[in-house]
Amino acid sequence: MKFFKKELAFTLAEVLITLMIIGVISAMTIPVLKKHTTQEEYISRVKKAYSTIAQATKLIETQHGEIKRWGKLTGSVGEDENSEENEENESAPNGVTKAFEYYRERLNIVKSCTNGTAGCWTQTKTLSGSSYGNANNAKKSSIAFQTADGMYWNIFGQTDTDEYGVDKATTDSLIVFTDTNGEKKPNTLGLDVFVFVVNPERGVLPAGSDNNSTNCKDPKSSGIDCAARIIKTGKIDYDD
Repeated sequence: MKFFKKELAFTLAEVLITLMIIGVISAMTIPVLKKHTTQEEYISRVKKAYSTIAQATKLIETQHGEIKRWGKLTGSVGEDENSEENEENESAPNGVTKAFEYYRERLNIVKSCTNGTAGCWTQTKTLSGSSYGNANNAKKSSIAFQTADGMYWNIFGQTDTDEYGVDKATTDSLIVFTDTNGEKKPNTLGLDVFVFVVNPERGVLPAGSDNNSTNCKDPKSSGIDCAARIIKTGKIDYDD
């Protein structure tokens, strides 16, 4: 007598339904996971940028003295501060030039761009999509440079720091922009581009330190002062 063993298997219809369910779940979860991974990378990079500029500034001040002794951070260059030549060349003030020389000693700079020359910065956008600065720098009379880790930097002096969410000081500050992934997109404030204020009285401050990152609350904001909020919360969230 022969005994037949009953074989169990899925039907074609069952397999197709299972694959369809897996496909739907993947379509829903993969973009979310990708977005989360990308945001984690942005957060890691802004924290790294803050640590880099803060540590370098501290070491520079130990070796070369306080920031206020580096020279003028704002105004025209040279003895004739009103010369048309200085304004036309848009050269960085002496203090900013000195700051760059000092940072060169502490940062692994692979390329620098002065007087608005191209190659060390990209066109930056705000969270709302409008252009900020231009393709070569964030502000005029700035110095841009690249570091070996792929970050782009842009430094210049400024008197009023309110726009960066840092209370105005009695002395000029050095403003530091960084595009944390260089020329790679999105090149957007609050995502991969961030600002730090090097204040002679208070040290290195992430933008938004004093105004609770007011311009970093929703997608229609500028994103100019997001650094403090993201470093503090460890999140990129513009929904509230």
